Amino acid sequence: KATLATDGLIGAMLGPYDRGTGYILLHHVMGGLDGRANAWYYVQGGMGGVSNAIASSARAAGVEIRTNCSVKHIDIRNSKVEGVVLENGEEIKGKIVASNATGYTTFKDLILNDVIQTNTELVELKRHILQMDYSSGTTKINLALSGLPNFLADPNKTNNEFQPHHQCTIHMNSESIPNLHTAYQEALNGKPSKHPLIEMVIPSTLDPTIAPKGCHVALLFTQYTPYRLPNGKQIEINDEYKENYYRTVINEIEQYAPGFEKLII
Repeated sequence: KATLATDGLIGAMLGPYDRGTGYILLHHVMGGLDGRANAWYYVQGGMGGVSNAIASSARAAGVEIRTNCSVKHIDIRNSKVEGVVLENGEEIKGKIVASNATGYTTFKDLILNDVIQTNTELVELKRHILQMDYSSGTTKINLALSGLPNFLADPNKTNNEFQPHHQCTIHMNSESIPNLHTAYQEALNGKPSKHPLIEMVIPSTLDPTIAPKGCHVALLFTQYTPYRLPNGKQIEINDEYKENYYRTVINEIEQYAPGFEKLII
């Protein structure tokens, strides 16, 4: 039950008893691929393969892709989109502007407030968007490993070849709902969780192109790491903060897979 609950928590600054977590859980289990329910796929070569495929298809259709061109704001005149204005002052004209930023960023930073104020519907829409809580308690850690992690619950075979569990999501510190709740409460009090929930995947067991033979890549979703104190004051996320939390995560993994730290390159 607790392991299933983590799919309702991951990526959100919410605890297992909070409203809204059911939607996150539904998001994780409602999909499927090739007729397989709840299936997730990896992109061969890494997630950059998605960007490269989109770019290749776009260029084939005649699209010009420009990088390092920050947009200052969307140019709207007389309630009509005219294009965008770049940070360097250059104007790019267009009848349609598609923003890949979140609604929060688009309405807060890319549409001038003077434009918003001319339309009562936009004023109300922006008010609702800015009230959305985007807080996340997740810290992502990516690791290169010199070998395959060896878990106490299902030890590696003598030939050290990966087993089925190495190709799945590996859950740690999710043995009980109270454990998850405690980790969340610690973050609400402004402290990183002492026993953070950890989800590990080892995509190199499915895609040998992302690591040399015998080596692996481990990706960790961990939480909770707060950004604010209970009084609302921002926490300074410095190198010491990051290193201390990293040490906590690695020490926790060691309880499940002794020798894991020695594998880190």
